[in-house]
This record gives sequence, structure tokens and C-alpha cells, in this order.
Amino acid sequence: MAIFKLCLSATLFLFGLPSFGYDAEAISRKLATDGLLFEVHGGVPDQDMIVLTLRDPENFFKFEHFSAVGQVDSVQRALLALGRHDKILVKGALIDNRSKQGHVEVASFEVKQRYRNPLNPGDYPYEGDLPLELQAKGEAEFLVHAVHQDGEVLVLEFKDRVVPVFVRPEQAVWTRDLARNDVVRVRYSIARHPERPMHLRLDAQAAKPIEVLDSVMAKHGLPADVTGELVLFPKSPQVSFDVFAISEPAGFGLKRQYTLINFDDPELFRQIREKCAAAWTRAPQDFRNGRNKLIHNTIRFRARGTFNEVDANQANVQILIDRIDALEWVNAPLE
Repeated sequence: MAIFKLCLSATLFLFGLPSFGYDAEAISRKLATDGLLFEVHGGVPDQDMIVLTLRDPENFFKFEHFSAVGQVDSVQRALLALGRHDKILVKGALIDNRSKQGHVEVASFEVKQRYRNPLNPGDYPYEGDLPLELQAKGEAEFLVHAVHQDGEVLVLEFKDRVVPVFVRPEQAVWTRDLARNDVVRVRYSIARHPERPMHLRLDAQAAKPIEVLDSVMAKHGLPADVTGELVLFPKSPQVSFDVFAISEPAGFGLKRQYTLINFDDPELFRQIREKCAAAWTRAPQDFRNGRNKLIHNTIRFRARGTFNEVDANQANVQILIDRIDALEWVNAPLE
């Protein structure tokens, strides 16, 4: 029972679980009357991008993401000022834009609960410059951020920028088997509408519009030996305790995070977290904002174990560690 509770408390953070197949008619009625409670998944003000999460009221671990658009400019600006994990009551309507990705036109909203990260990471400075860095290319390397609806909903990451992609039904043959955190080479054009947030279109003339360069599913069960910067995912409304990971370059200016975990032994999992936390507290302010995580500037760890990637929508590849000395602080100061 203890192991089950441990796994359950970590599951939402570590996995992207199945969507609940929302009832568009029922949602439309609620949006038009009493409103619906959403949670802010994330926003990018300079791209006019805001994504909201709607959870299944019967099962917290099932959810859908909706792109949101303010009905008027003042509402859009107010939406973009919200923070990750804020909870808001939304009134408005679903937008029928022929996309498998749900879109909500927000007529008004009321903030019901603010979330404040206790470590106060400050504003996030983006590295990638959109659309400038993608305009003249037509081909680039990306990390898969999300893939749903049998491949017809695709979101990529260019450097640290999130980019939605239009996928025609006949093109889903190239996308449906992708997994989050795959490194892919994409041949694309920039969609004319909407300009903000910028969307890509797969090149319909390319023989292979998407090529997988590094598959995360192929790592499952293989020995892991990863060294990199220590990453902290602070506890939040979705995660009941701090979780640690290692960040490692994936090439092409991209990075992957590998979550440090043990599902079978709660005591060992606690020791893993405590070992990382003890290192972090040696220089608790020496970190930078990693958008949805904190990355330590100086602390590096080495983790040896087994790669675990059992679901294509896992938030991160996991490293299953079976003994505490397989986790090493490689640049620990001399006592």
C-alpha cells in the first residue's frame, strides 16, 4: 500500500496520462452559463500564447489542455499576466477551428486561486528568438513537447520555445508514433495564420517531413549513465514533494531532463530526494529559472541505473536507481 501511494502521488508529474475525452456540448453549456474552472498550464506573453488545463471532475489524474484566446484585447492581456498553476473560473465559448486541439474564447474570467512558487524564481528569459530563427530555414531540429489525438495534435520545442504544429489527417502517419522528448528533424513552413502564437505546417512536398533522430522509447530498459546539471521540480498543486532530475544536452541546442526515481522502494526514493536536496541547500540561491523547473548553476550529478520510458507522453525520461551510491554529486566541495 505504501508503494502504491508513493507511485500515485508522483504519477501526475512523471506521466502524461490519457485525456478524458471531453464532452464539447456540456463544456459549451458550462462556459456559457456558470463557467468552468481551469488551471493555467503555461503562457508565453510575447507569442500571445496561453494554455489552460481542464481536469476530469471524477478523476484528477485525467485532463485536457485548451488553447485560450481572449475575446477582447483587455481579456487577452489579463490572461497573459496569469501564472502557471493559477486557477480561474472561465466564461466564454469553444472555438470551432477544425483543429483537434481544443480552443476556448474567453469572454471573462475570475481568479479563484493564485499559485506562488516558494523559491521565487523570477521571470523567465527565453533563449530562442521566434519567429526570426525559424523563418529562413524550412528545416530544423526540435524536441517533441506533446503529441495527442493520434498524431493530429503536435507541439514541438525549438531550443526553449514551444511551437504548435498544424498536422493534416493524412500527415498523421508521420506523427502518431512520436513520443514526448524525441529529438526530431522537421521540414516545415510557417503558417500565415495565426501569426501569434506562431504555428508551423509540415512540408506537404517533403518525402519525409519528420525524421526521428533520437527516440526516447528506444531507451526503455537500457542501462543509464547520465551526468549533468541538477534540476529541481518544486512541489506544487500537482506534486506533493520536490522531485529532482538531471539535465543533459540532447544536441542542436536542446536539453532533456532525466527524473531520478525508484518506484519499488519508498525509502530509497526518499534517500534520492534527500541526497539531491542536501546538495542543493549548499548553494540554495545559485539557480536559474528553467521555465517550469529550477536548474542549479554549479551542482552536477551523475546517475547510473536503468532508463524507464513506458508511456509516450511521460513528462521526462526516468532513471530508475537501485542503490543510493549510484547517485553521485560529481563536483562536491571538499569538507
